Order: sequence, then C-alpha cells, then structure tokens
Amino acid sequence: HGFNATSPLSRKRLAKIVNLLVKLKARVIALDLDLTDATLDDQKLLDAIDRASASGISVVVAGKLVNENKELPDDIDLRPYQEEDLRFTKDGFFLFDSISPGEQWVSKVMNGGVVFRFDKDGVFRYAEAMYMITQNDSEQKLSCSPAPSFPLVVAAAYKGISQETLAEILSSTHNHHNIIISNSENHEENALHIHIDKHSRMTPNFVGNYKHFDYEANLTRLLEEYRNETPEITTIFKDKAVIVGGTFDKNDFYMTPLGRMSGMEILANITQNIISGNLIKHT
Repeated sequence: HGFNATSPLSRKRLAKIVNLLVKLKARVIALDLDLTDATLDDQKLLDAIDRASASGISVVVAGKLVNENKELPDDIDLRPYQEEDLRFTKDGFFLFDSISPGEQWVSKVMNGGVVFRFDKDGVFRYAEAMYMITQNDSEQKLSCSPAPSFPLVVAAAYKGISQETLAEILSSTHNHHNIIISNSENHEENALHIHIDKHSRMTPNFVGNYKHFDYEANLTRLLEEYRNETPEITTIFKDKAVIVGGTFDKNDFYMTPLGRMSGMEILANITQNIISGNLIKHT
C-alpha cells in the first residue's frame, strides 16, 4: 500500500521508500521499476542508495533492454516478449546489445534483466537465468557475454555475492546444467545452487499465486512512523529481500501454472526458489 496507484513513481517518493527500508534493516532492496530515464529528483534517490550501501544493504535495479541497432520497434513492450520478438544465436541464447538499469545508477547498484519468454499457449513456465549480450572488442569482433536476470541478482545479493563474482561464474559455467554460485568454496551455506537448461532457463516451482505474498504492509503508515528516528522495532522487512514495484497495472499480469499473477509476484516466486534451492530439476 502507499503508492496510491501512482505510476510512474517519483524518484523523491522512491527515495523515501529506500530510506525507510534501510531503517527497517532489509537485507536487499530490489526495485522492479523502469528507472532508465533521468529526472530532477535522481540525486535524492542516489543519496538514498548511498545510505543503503553504507548500511551494508544491496540495491538491485531492473535492467532494461538497450538495443543500439534499433532492430526492434522503439515502442515494443519489454515484458513479456513474445518468441518472435527475441533475437537468438544458433545455440538458442538471447542476443541483446546490453541490459542497463540507466546510466545514472550503474555504478551504484546491482542489476539484472526482466525479459522473459512465454510458452506458445501464453503461460509462463520458464525463467531466464541469464541473457547473452553482444559486445565489440578492440578489433571490432563480435563476442557474447552473459548478463544475469533480475531474480538471480536479487538472490545473489541476498547471499552477499557481488555482481562481479556473479558475472565471472556465469561466464565460466554457462554451458553447465548445475551451477554453484558463491564467493568461495569455503562458504557453502551462502552458495546458490541453480539448475538451468541448454537455453539458460530455470523452471520455477511456484510457491503461490496472486496475493500469496504478504500485502498487509501499509507503506503510508510506515513512512509516517519512521519519518523521524524512532526506537527500533522488529518488522517483517528485517533481513528480507524486499521487491518494490506495483501490482495495479493490469498489463503486468500473466498466466502461470498456478493461475494469474502479477509480474512482481512472478519475480518474487523465482527469487524465493533460487534462495531456497527449490527450482524444478528436469530428468
């Protein structure tokens, strides 16, 4: 609650939400919002991100597809992509130019893509673990490197794994079906175990459908209570990965094996699966 069905959300109000979640001691603050455009209030959000970082809290921002070749229409809806709207390599990998959260945030946040495919019957069953993006080297030769998906980055941040470490591991293991992601071999309790298919996809084991996740957090009341420093109280946000977004946009609802679900809830399901090691493994 607290957005009052306002879209887009102003950076000033979003900064207040980030500052609030820092006070409530969330472990990860994930913004499922398009922040690629620049606004006059960006500095307020940058300051809030800096406060989160100083408190040891990672901020993850959804990366948007950047296509410098303009092969796709400028007004195309980025989620969901239909099968024919995606470019593939001969091995079935996505082939994007880049995935970016916006130039003004890139050095401050972790980021991952939110572009997903749906099956031909319009049902969401698979989630991308990563995307292959194109790069031109110094000799203008085309090469590909992996960019992680938003849920994978949120899960990595939750386990204390940096974006650099995540990218390095994906670069060396993207052909493997089972991947262990951790800061070192000596930190098994903080490792992520994910199973991906040959197309770099994961199979979510959905834990809930629409409104399964807690909707009782009244954002307006919390913002008012924490406007000034107050005695610390334990809340449902402490040590959690908190995804900030909206479920009021009727165009951001999709069919899943468990029924209709908002895009943000799908991301929450996938993130929960990765953290808990509950992805479906195919024989």
